[in-house]
Amino acid sequence: MTATVSQAYLPNSGSAYTRRYKDVRARSESLAAPLSPEDQQVQSMPDASPTKWHLGHTTWFFETFILRAHHNDYRVFDPSFGYLFNSYYEAMGLRRITPRCVKGYQTDIACRSHGLSQRWI
Repeated sequence: MTATVSQAYLPNSGSAYTRRYKDVRARSESLAAPLSPEDQQVQSMPDASPTKWHLGHTTWFFETFILRAHHNDYRVFDPSFGYLFNSYYEAMGLRRITPRCVKGYQTDIACRSHGLSQRWI
């Protein structure tokens, strides 16, 4: 299955893409900033995933639906992240990752996304 984002929901220029992407990333970062790596691993209740998972999931979303969709030769950061951060796989068992690894993933995808947005300008 190939997922695409409807053009009706996308801005018209690369600079708008870059701004929106940076706004989303900045909001995620600001929400997580007060938390220590240990705090990011805590699951406050059964129906809510830990902060580190949400950061990884939004990064996975950008990688899967933006970068992979626009790069024919794109190589994923880590093939296991498709399972790890895809919420539809929740019933398949436990998934473990450190907040430091999630941060590295975010940084890598942010750099790649910035390069892609420059092509749209």
